[in-house]
Amino acid sequence: MKQATTSSGLERGDGSVWPLRLLAVMIAAVVWLFASFLPRLERRSEPPIEREIEAQLAYQNPNPEEFMILNKSHLVTVLVRGRAEVVQALDDIDLQVSFPPRFLANEPVEVALSLADVTLPDEVDAVSLTPDRLTLLIDDRERVTLPIRPVVVGEPGGGFTMSDVSWEVTPQFAQVEGPHHQVTEIIEVNTEVINVTGKAITFDQKVELLLDHNYSRVLQPTLVTVRIVFPELGAEPGASLR
Repeated sequence: MKQATTSSGLERGDGSVWPLRLLAVMIAAVVWLFASFLPRLERRSEPPIEREIEAQLAYQNPNPEEFMILNKSHLVTVLVRGRAEVVQALDDIDLQVSFPPRFLANEPVEVALSLADVTLPDEVDAVSLTPDRLTLLIDDRERVTLPIRPVVVGEPGGGFTMSDVSWEVTPQFAQVEGPHHQVTEIIEVNTEVINVTGKAITFDQKVELLLDHNYSRVLQPTLVTVRIVFPELGAEPGASLR
């Protein structure tokens, strides 16, 4: 009889534990939900802040080998609104504008900016853009081959004058790239200055090419060799070789 009583008591004891275990699980679930969602609720309850950020405008040029945007350095002020922590951490904004579908080469074209052009992280929205319109100047990209002209200055030595000095440049031509309206007006490419002051003997000098135009550049070569030629020893000063 004692054995039967003990067995019955164990069964009653095992059955009474399950409600406690279930209650413990429910309490743990409530604590987890509270800990997980409370920060989100707090963030949502925070009032949003606004901040102005300067963004460098980028252009989606579908044919960069064919067209050039000449005045492409535009800064746009973007007013953003959102959660304080995210807004204050913003350092850079991606602002890209589609290439104008229609334009005339070297003629101003107006482009409207849209809030949809701004890429921002979650919890931040673009409110306004200043300015919201820009004027672009687009031209055909063109490459031309131009002669190279050495720039030689100074007072030669040995009794020679500049009229006695001649020069040769290797290579003789350079390839230049730029907007059509500009490269068609360039007739030659200058070298950096070569000073022959006090010189009286033929010498070679490597020099860079210079192009004083905002939108055009020298593609190749980047360096050329200029031979500065003086008359041979014994030749009379004043007898030019050119």
